[in-house]
This record gives sequence, structure tokens and C-alpha cells, in this order.
Amino acid sequence: MSTWPKWGRQPTEPSTRTDEISIVGMRAAPVHFDGRVPKSTALVGRPSFDDHAEVAVLRTKLDEIRAQFDELRAVSLARQRAQAELVGLHCERAIQRARAAERDASTPLH
Repeated sequence: MSTWPKWGRQPTEPSTRTDEISIVGMRAAPVHFDGRVPKSTALVGRPSFDDHAEVAVLRTKLDEIRAQFDELRAVSLARQRAQAELVGLHCERAIQRARAAERDASTPLH
């Protein structure tokens, strides 16, 4: 009597299994690169004057965006510092109020 479940496939001898591929057989063959550039990239050629002008315009726009980002970052950091200072002031105020309040001796501390 077999111990394998009826819904599963029973294993066969390794020498008779022809329907499965081993993990070793699934490995891709190594790719060898000899350093040659495909001919399709040779058609690209050298960049033209228009390409250089477009790159210059894009660099100018990038510099403007970086300046705006730096400005936004400075404003954001200033806002965060102000908010942290405000939280500190609220804590100090709460401490001062607690110290100024008179304690009723008849009520328990906890």
C-alpha cells in the first residue's frame, strides 16, 4: 500500500523521469561580450549643435529648479524650527501653570 496521497503524483525512479526539467537544466547559458558595439549604435553619430543648445536650455531650467528647491527647503526648515520652539513654549507654560496652582491637601496625589 502506498503512503502517498491519492491526489498527489507518486514519485518515480530518477532514471525513468523524462517529463520534468531539473533545476540545473533551467539555468541560462552565460552571455559572452567581446567588446564590439552593434552597428545600430554607430548610426547615432556625434551630437549636433541643436543637441548642445537643448542641453544648455535644460541645464538652465535644472539650475532654476534647484534654486527653487533650496529656497523651499530653507522655508520648510524655518517652519519646522518655529513649530518646535512653539511646542517648547507650550510645555514651559504648562509647567509654570502647574507650579502656580495650589494643591488641596485633602485630595490624594494619585
